[in-house]
Amino acid sequence: MARLHATAGAPVVRICEGGHGVTRREWRLLLVLAQYGAMSSSDLAQAAQLEWGLVSKTLGRLQTKGLVSRTPKPNDRRRVLIALTEKGTLVYQQVFPKVIDINRTLLTVLSDSQLEQLDTILSLLQQRADDPAWLDDLPKSQRRLGGRN
Repeated sequence: MARLHATAGAPVVRICEGGHGVTRREWRLLLVLAQYGAMSSSDLAQAAQLEWGLVSKTLGRLQTKGLVSRTPKPNDRRRVLIALTEKGTLVYQQVFPKVIDINRTLLTVLSDSQLEQLDTILSLLQQRADDPAWLDDLPKSQRRLGGRN
């Protein structure tokens, strides 16, 4: 799956980077914001399935490019809402249809029944991955500096 993701994702990277100056990670955040609307950076990190530090750095670049805005929350000025700017929305509107076309082209090698099977298989794998019970025997990760939980 990783190999397919890398190979099939290459055209998307070319469109994003070559046509819009947006990296794959930046595109991922723009896509989440376009789909779900304004949110906190921690919610964005969770929705994009990226570590908060990576999201924070990426948001800085997106803000510098004028693609996202950071607005303090009215009830807690220490926290901010991240949203697409008009320019960010325009990039999304220009790139997303091209990504859809790439995905459709990739899927043309599958029959309708194979597409249904693929959808079923991917749904089952996602359900399993979302169930934390299968991870119970694994050690906990130590993401903070100094190894503290």
